[in-house]
Amino acid sequence: MKLGIIPVLVNSLLTAVELTAVLEQTRPEVIFTETSRSGAVRELGGSGLFKHVVCAERRSGAAKLPFASLAASSSTAVATARYAER
Repeated sequence: MKLGIIPVLVNSLLTAVELTAVLEQTRPEVIFTETSRSGAVRELGGSGLFKHVVCAERRSGAAKLPFASLAASSSTAVATARYAER
């Protein structure tokens, strides 16, 4: 059995040193963060603790960014799961 995503919620105010401990234990492939809070992640960019970073920007009036449009503009093939609107 292969799992697609296991979210690990981390305080975005952690320093690079504090974040290193979390990353060493979780070994993520991808980190999702806000651009404005990505300082610690950027400091660890060459550490080999993760492969990819996705930075999201908050835009006024934009409630959400559809994952399908993000995946379509990616250079890496990403399979999306179907879901039902509630």
